[in-house]
Amino acid sequence: MNIPEIILNKNKKVLLEPRFCNSVGGEPVQEVTIVELLYDGKFLIVNFECFDDLYVDMNSYTRDNTELWQQEVFEVFIASGNDAPFEYVEIEINPNNALFIANITNPDKKGNGLKVNLISPAKSGISHHAVKGVNMWKGFLKIPLTLVRLSDNVLRVNFYRTILKEKPEDNKWVSTPENTVYACWRSTMADEPAFHKSEYFGRITLKDL
Repeated sequence: MNIPEIILNKNKKVLLEPRFCNSVGGEPVQEVTIVELLYDGKFLIVNFECFDDLYVDMNSYTRDNTELWQQEVFEVFIASGNDAPFEYVEIEINPNNALFIANITNPDKKGNGLKVNLISPAKSGISHHAVKGVNMWKGFLKIPLTLVRLSDNVLRVNFYRTILKEKPEDNKWVSTPENTVYACWRSTMADEPAFHKSEYFGRITLKDL
């Protein structure tokens, strides 16, 4: 399996390709997602811009550590180490600046038998912000690398975005494969939308040069 690798030198920004891929089949999606990464020695800083979002105002979740994935989110799955992880941190942010953070245990690395242990956003050390614009939203996540117990300066990471593609009747809608695009930086090549296939996570090498 070809695992993409990013070399992230300290205080040097890296811009990802602007088109994520569908989690099913791996073809690039039409919606543009700009992601810029920065490593400052203690934090991984993820700046993101989510374009082509016609229904950004239809997201209703406002409370942290609720089921944000039921609607539109930008997500980071992150773990320390070189191998495909069976334990990692899942971080979600939505257009209303609500946050979801959890330690995930994924025994078969394919998403079966997941165990989720919530992390208090206030105690996580993560700084974050999100703001809505016209047919888009943007923000940042500043993730302390102590959260993933960084060792050997190598991370396994994937970035995700869910995008509503049809107008719902109201803002209580729920994401389904019929109404949502499930986009990934690194496609999980699933038969149906699935983000928890950790063997497909990309690799980031951090360098203190």
